[in-house]
Amino acid sequence: AGLVRERASVDMLLQNFAALGILSVLWYVAGFSLAFSAGSLSGDPVTHFMFQGLSLSEAWPGYTISGPLFGTYQMMFAVITPCLMTGAFADRMNFGPYCIFIMLWVLFVYCPWCHQMWGGGFLAKEGVFDFAGGIVVHTTAGWSSLAACLALGKR
Repeated sequence: AGLVRERASVDMLLQNFAALGILSVLWYVAGFSLAFSAGSLSGDPVTHFMFQGLSLSEAWPGYTISGPLFGTYQMMFAVITPCLMTGAFADRMNFGPYCIFIMLWVLFVYCPWCHQMWGGGFLAKEGVFDFAGGIVVHTTAGWSSLAACLALGKR
């Protein structure tokens, strides 16, 4: 179980599996649109609401894969990033608050950063290059984990 207590191991697994289900639906409903539609800080939540306007027969701009496939591929990053933070919450956060936290975190932290770096936002236009998810995935998860540890206190 690593450095967590044995009883927390099952909680950690539950949190990660729940994140997979909850965030997949959230990404499909609004997350993709917030990250990959036009806008300044974040994208428009209704442009690609529930993958609206994405065609299976047309490639996503700049890629050779369809829009829904691109959206599903990007969903993997949206789901895994909060899971990277789960270790910081071990023995510190109950399941219900964890679910609420990851939903709000994806909407208000991940999606705007994803939009800025990969969705054509201000930082991308300024030439900032995110190599292999270092900013969108690892930096946001790392700083958010630190903030959560400071806010939640000791185990």
